[in-house]
Amino acid sequence: MKRISLMMVFAVLAAASVATAADTVPNRLSYAKVGEWASYKLPSGYIQKLTVVDRSGDGPEAMVDVLVENIYDGEVIEAKRISHEAGEPMTSPETSATPGVLVAIRHDTAAVNGRTVPVTIVEVLKNAAEEDRSSTEWWASGDVPVFGIVKKVEDGETVWELDGFGDK
Repeated sequence: MKRISLMMVFAVLAAASVATAADTVPNRLSYAKVGEWASYKLPSGYIQKLTVVDRSGDGPEAMVDVLVENIYDGEVIEAKRISHEAGEPMTSPETSATPGVLVAIRHDTAAVNGRTVPVTIVEVLKNAAEEDRSSTEWWASGDVPVFGIVKKVEDGETVWELDGFGDK
């Protein structure tokens, strides 16, 4: 049976809100509500579903609990509950799970199950001066529940893509 580690989600969460002071990606957790969810397709055939299951407090000090479920062939293979501070500051390309040099920030739209959402695309170049350099693009939207992630692209290949979202 195929199995996927939760390390993927932790890497995504750590770098989900890469931004600069001049142009920020929304910290979607700051206004997340219990019951909101987002699901993602992975190239391995897995679906990863993130659901807000608890919120204690208001404002930036609030703690938000998210249930992370890895689903394969309709069956939950792994599930874990993680806690995140709602007002946790945005990470920078230098401190994120994708350390590197910020290359570009652009704005566009993305279509997800018949809905169009505005996105901010942040591109980070890793190992810029070395032969093994690579690029990562984070697509994020304040309209997408939980962490606001729409897509992650590594070296031109989509490795995590929003499949659906909603509330309850």
